[in-house]
Amino acid sequence: FVRRFADAQTQWQPPNEAWSMAQCLEHINIVEQNVIQNLFKRSPTATAVDYQAGEERLPKNKIEHMLITRRDVKVEAPDKTLPTRDLATAESLKTFKKNRQIVVEGIQNEQIVFDNEQVFLHPRFGELNKKDWLHFILFHTERHLKQMEDLSLMPNFPQPKT
Repeated sequence: FVRRFADAQTQWQPPNEAWSMAQCLEHINIVEQNVIQNLFKRSPTATAVDYQAGEERLPKNKIEHMLITRRDVKVEAPDKTLPTRDLATAESLKTFKKNRQIVVEGIQNEQIVFDNEQVFLHPRFGELNKKDWLHFILFHTERHLKQMEDLSLMPNFPQPKT
């Protein structure tokens, strides 16, 4: 989706203080880099003996509902995940692909172990196991892609130079 826009368009920020497309991409990358660190951890930070192996702590449909269906609810990003600069779109997309490749290879090579013994705290959803975190990054990305699409449809959005 984002590839079809020039850097000047992805860096355009609407007057309502919403993020630019470039800022959304940077935020997605920051969040995913934090999630990747947790996915590769092997020592439990909390124990959950009341969950069956492979069971989700926060059902996928609830994460999807909160991130996608309820896009009308503005969510303040934690300070450590705020975008710091408008990166070039190509650079951000390269980082995004690299992050996703790390996750795919980690799963394929069984470096990411899905057990419910390991949970990591999310500032809004509470304790999430690794399967929950995978659902989170997918729906989190989808939420921001929809946000970027909304930006591209705004009347003031810069049009490509012809």
